[in-house]
Amino acid sequence: MEQLAMDRQSLSLQEGPVDVFKWKAHSVGFSKCRMKMGLILTGVGDKVMRLWSAESCKALDEYRLPDKTPLIDFDFDEGKVVGLVGTRVCIWRRVGTRDLFSSREGLFTRGLCMRYVDPHAVIGCEDGKVRVFDMYSRKISQINK
Repeated sequence: MEQLAMDRQSLSLQEGPVDVFKWKAHSVGFSKCRMKMGLILTGVGDKVMRLWSAESCKALDEYRLPDKTPLIDFDFDEGKVVGLVGTRVCIWRRVGTRDLFSSREGLFTRGLCMRYVDPHAVIGCEDGKVRVFDMYSRKISQINK
């Protein structure tokens, strides 16, 4: 963060003023961050994902992981937060009733990364294959090498 602030300071001398903000998002830090639609989703470390306003730097919501399984990756849109948790895909609704939906444990080998575009979560797995998870049928709809 200090290096980022120093880089921004250097740029501001060349291009004009730049604001750099720092706030404490999690008690033990975070290693994943996604930004979309003026929102920032952070997670990992304390088993909670937090949604922030990029403009005000204030927490808007919080999504707790269902168990001690580590959060590997996540993504979100207007209606859902989707997390790759161990060997499961978990879905939290952002609006209405707060529900947590989870795929079966062991549906795929250990996932390394995930991206989500409704209605699919695409998961890169340790075995070198990419699995496409259909969130409505809750099944793997495609496996690619």
